[in-house]
Amino acid sequence: MEAKQYKFSLVSIDELGFCYYPEEAFIDKGRVHSSFSITFMINYDWNIEKDLIGIVLDVRFTTHDKGKEVLRFKSRCNFIVEGLDNYIVIRDPQNDFDMDNTLETTLMSISISTTRGMLFERTRGTVIHPHIIPLMDPKLHLLSELLKQQSSEQSQEKSEAKSISKG
Repeated sequence: MEAKQYKFSLVSIDELGFCYYPEEAFIDKGRVHSSFSITFMINYDWNIEKDLIGIVLDVRFTTHDKGKEVLRFKSRCNFIVEGLDNYIVIRDPQNDFDMDNTLETTLMSISISTTRGMLFERTRGTVIHPHIIPLMDPKLHLLSELLKQQSSEQSQEKSEAKSISKG
C-alpha cells in the first residue's frame, strides 16, 4: 500500500493571548504549587478555496487543589494544504466535518509542539516555566474525532430516551 503524499506548509504562527496570574501559583508566601492541571480547548478554522486551515489551541494551567487559573495561552498555527478540499468534508461549518486522519494528526502534532515551544519561551523566569506541556498522542486531540464521538453519544442518548418513552 502506497502512503499518501501531502503537500502542506506552516505559513504563520500567531500568539492570540497570554494571561498569567502569578499570585494564583502560590499556596502562601514563598511556597509554589508543585503541580498544575493542564487542559486544552481546540478549534479549527479554514478557507477551503484558499487551501488554508488554522488550528487554535487554548491552553490553561490551573491549580490542583482549588482549580484556580494560573495561566492561559492561546495560539494559532496556519497551514496551506494543497488540495485541502480532497482531505476535508464539511457538513456544517460550525461543528460537523470529517478530515483525513493522517493529515489531521500531522497538523495537530505540529500545532501542539509549536505551542509547547512558544509557551516554554513565554514563561521563562516564572514559576510555570518548569511545567512544560507534556508529550501527548495528537490522535487523542483530533477535533473531527471528538465531534464524531460527541455526535454518537448524543444519538445514543436520543435512542435510549425513545426506548424509555415507548416503554
